[in-house]
Amino acid sequence: SPHCDFARVVSLLQRLAGSTPVIAISTAGELCSASQSLYKATGASWSSVVVQVFPADLFQSISIHSVGLHNEDIRKGAPSKAHDARIDAIARELGTIRTPFVIDVRDTIAFALVDGVSASENYFMEAVYRSGKFPCAFVGGSAGGKLDFKNTYLYDGRQILENHALVAFMKLAPGRAYSIFKTQNFKKTGKSFVVMGADPDRRTASGVLEGSEIKPSAS
Repeated sequence: SPHCDFARVVSLLQRLAGSTPVIAISTAGELCSASQSLYKATGASWSSVVVQVFPADLFQSISIHSVGLHNEDIRKGAPSKAHDARIDAIARELGTIRTPFVIDVRDTIAFALVDGVSASENYFMEAVYRSGKFPCAFVGGSAGGKLDFKNTYLYDGRQILENHALVAFMKLAPGRAYSIFKTQNFKKTGKSFVVMGADPDRRTASGVLEGSEIKPSAS
């Protein structure tokens, strides 16, 4: 929960884990099967911590890396870096990653977590594709935080990060396999429109198409 003392929680988890690799993120809510709702109730504030533990014989090796997102201008509210320049900067950081094993789509998964208020998930994945260096599936998501949208936090086993992506390359042990599934949690409203103008850095829409007319959008 973003209402927990993140630094204290990850310090305690790392102490309990010993030499076992630990990564952590803040979240805007947790999935829960204890009630009819898909999510655990939060209210105005909550203090839960969800721990996922994987068996020692599942992976033969894990390689954890942090990647700067070069989004300082976005966080200041004044995006100035060109689209391709931002992607190239992230791709250069990705180019420095070295894993102690060969990345193979048949037995390697990249678990990627991104600062949720960085507005850079799309830039990060474009940089991954542009680098052409990682022949495996990327799964994961974004860190969440309070509804003030000021901060989300990542922990890579060494330090607490913002404005970064965290990638754990996980090589499965012999005899282990994986598959990927995806779900969407939404309800149809019966309304739809075509966005004609948008700013991906500020995450705003400036115009929508209604019939044959483009109308300004308020958000």
